[in-house]
Amino acid sequence: MYRWLLDQEKTPADLGLPVLSKLAWDDSFDLAEPDPWIRSLHRHHSERSAWRAAERLRNQIELGETGALESARDELRRIETEPDSAPPSSGTIGDSLAGLDVNKLLEPPRGVIASPWPKLTEIVNGGPRPGELWVLGARPSVGKTIALLQWSLTAAAAGHQVMFFSLEMPMADLIRRAISSEGKIPHAPLQRGDLSAEWRRRVVETLDMISGYPLEITDTCGALRSIAASIAAHQPPGKLALIVVDYLGLIESDERRHENRNQEVSYISRRLKTIAMDYGVPILAAHQLNRSSESESRRPALSDLRDSGSLEQDADVVLLLDSPASRTKRVSPDAPPDAVDVLVAKQRNGPRNLSVQIRLEAKFCRLEET
Repeated sequence: MYRWLLDQEKTPADLGLPVLSKLAWDDSFDLAEPDPWIRSLHRHHSERSAWRAAERLRNQIELGETGALESARDELRRIETEPDSAPPSSGTIGDSLAGLDVNKLLEPPRGVIASPWPKLTEIVNGGPRPGELWVLGARPSVGKTIALLQWSLTAAAAGHQVMFFSLEMPMADLIRRAISSEGKIPHAPLQRGDLSAEWRRRVVETLDMISGYPLEITDTCGALRSIAASIAAHQPPGKLALIVVDYLGLIESDERRHENRNQEVSYISRRLKTIAMDYGVPILAAHQLNRSSESESRRPALSDLRDSGSLEQDADVVLLLDSPASRTKRVSPDAPPDAVDVLVAKQRNGPRNLSVQIRLEAKFCRLEET
């Protein structure tokens, strides 16, 4: 039987990760003096509670909610008067580890939303995670909306609650695309309303299948404030599993004035990242690329994000869709016209400059892995 005799002066900061791991896994471990541990854990709990209260207050003020300040004061008073309050930590790694559950730190992450393409999912460590901002960049007609919608449908089919903000396309058009994608129904006659009896039967079957998907599509939220309000309405935190925005460049930044478009896009991207962290939900947003990569006959890069400002800094992951056949001077003349490469241009917690080859099935509004 292990018995670690700790004197009153020692805290979790003095012991480090090995002892924390032993506490988490070894049932025979016995702690002689638990008081220092309890005080340290309580201190970190109070600090995190105050931080969350401040974040909620900021969001409530921006959304114009009444009574937000008084509510925040009451919560801070409650935190301050909790028993055994301790002074702020000294800021060491050990102090930070004291507030963590090592068991949870080492277990597989939760809330990861896999992509529709297994090879890409493997490269990006499973997919978007709570609190992350992902950007999907491409030139027009390469497949941004198709990719976003297919990702949303895949997540919803797996039981994840998804909210899709469409700023470019009416909801009816997105529903038609969803029917085409999920039912493998030709999109052109569906758009024209010129389907045979057999295809109409397939539409009914597809609608019956996808009607229960936890996917909410809205085409009425164009301002950043309204997007934030819609997300806030889906509480408690964790209820939403994925937020999709099509696309970032069309978001209006409300009353705030900016000197140029770069500053405005930077502000919008930073707020989206903050919203993702505040509500513990990943955000997947599309964005346009400029013409440079096409005219220069090269693969797109981070610098090709239109009006980027600090967008590439705020994003945790940036994926770029590249259509070799659309370049002015084709480097690969034999490239199929439907070939699309997904480039991992940035990945905060994984490898970058990798690519996955997929194929655009425009007939069915799908991107298929080759």
